[in-house]
Amino acid sequence: MYRRLFVVSIIVLLLSLAFASAAFAQTGAGNEGDQGTQQNQGQTQNQGQMQNQGGDPGSAFNSLSQGSMNLNAGQRNWYVFRYAGDNSPVQIRLSGSNAQFSVWTQGDIQNASGNFGATANPVGRSSANSNFGGDQYWTGSFNAPGNYYIMVETTNGGQNAGNYTLSVTGSGVSWQGQQGGQNQTGNQQGASSATGQQAGATGAQQGQSGQQAGGLAPQTLPTTGAASALPLLIGGIGALSVAAGAWLRRKK
Repeated sequence: MYRRLFVVSIIVLLLSLAFASAAFAQTGAGNEGDQGTQQNQGQTQNQGQMQNQGGDPGSAFNSLSQGSMNLNAGQRNWYVFRYAGDNSPVQIRLSGSNAQFSVWTQGDIQNASGNFGATANPVGRSSANSNFGGDQYWTGSFNAPGNYYIMVETTNGGQNAGNYTLSVTGSGVSWQGQQGGQNQTGNQQGASSATGQQAGATGAQQGQSGQQAGGLAPQTLPTTGAASALPLLIGGIGALSVAAGAWLRRKK
């Protein structure tokens, strides 16, 4: 009798361990699948944002890029900078080919209602300046602080592709982006760098919060498989105890 009880207990123990291992393996696979799905969603969203970056005032570049930028036929690139509103001069210069720019206030953009073509009325448009080697140039000042915008577009009705290098200088100008433009003054680069670091820290905190909310944090991973395996482990331990008792009684 004790021998049969011992054999049955060993069989129950082995079955419990097998089911528990399968449950844990399923939990791990489910967690990896969830993480992979969330990562793919994040990559798709980031790629979409990068593709739309600079295409309209709402996604305008908030820093100047280093080096020459290419423009496809009919393409427009938007930039946004902060201005102190102290009536200090702003000087904008564009060098390149088949490219020009215009300057916009927030009110100008609202009044345009999406029509940023030749019939729109921005606060300023660039023109060739012989003092700067024929580069496109504009200078002006404002008495109100806030965001101001630059739209770079191809010339000749957008029929041909172009390229350009953009510079914006002025004591009242600052940028919110992490990357300071090579054409800014030293003081403006310092302000841009500090602002960029703050934006980066905020972005890191938001990213961490978003990961936790999205279920990537370890404490939020699904535990269904582990919970279902717990009774099996308890049953296996009980079966082992019965087997040990049966073995000891048989020895007596």
